[in-house]
Amino acid sequence: MNAKLFYETVKRMRKAQKNYFRTRLDCYLKESKELERQVDNVIEKNGGYSSPKTDTTKIRNMKNTLITITIVVLALAAYNYYTSDTAKHLCGKILKILQVSIAKP
Repeated sequence: MNAKLFYETVKRMRKAQKNYFRTRLDCYLKESKELERQVDNVIEKNGGYSSPKTDTTKIRNMKNTLITITIVVLALAAYNYYTSDTAKHLCGKILKILQVSIAKP
């Protein structure tokens, strides 16, 4: 199906949908469902719909990044605040796990 034919099919589909919701006649419902099926088939053949999971994955990755940054900031603050070797050692381990290098003052 070329672009012009696809456009015309979508236009006819929307007209049938509007007619159905205006009149509630079965003939318009059947027509709109058939046209919608044709439109969906063309979309699927050309790569399909974009997945909402992609957006969810991006948001999850952003949240994980923000959590990691927060942990790094807290660990750096603790590393510079505590004077005991044990506390500095633990904070240093956290930063090492997160692959953050500690700049020596």
